[in-house]
Amino acid sequence: MSVGILLITHPGAGQALLAVAERLLGRMPLAVSCFEVDYDTEFSDLIAAASTALRALNYADSSLDELADKAAAGGKLGVVVGRG
Repeated sequence: MSVGILLITHPGAGQALLAVAERLLGRMPLAVSCFEVDYDTEFSDLIAAASTALRALNYADSSLDELADKAAAGGKLGVVVGRG
């Protein structure tokens, strides 16, 4: 299967995430590219995008449907609400 991940981030964030993923995983199981958007550009921030991308990389051998489900779950599980 030919699937890749496109990280759309503020300057430096995508490259940093990619560097961490490469350090943790050793070899990237999927193609990953970064597209940086300036801070003053209007777009919606994606909460838990980092955990979504990392989760997708961990399940690179999954079917496309399962990979999408795992990535979505990573986003949901990556949001932590602290109270107290």
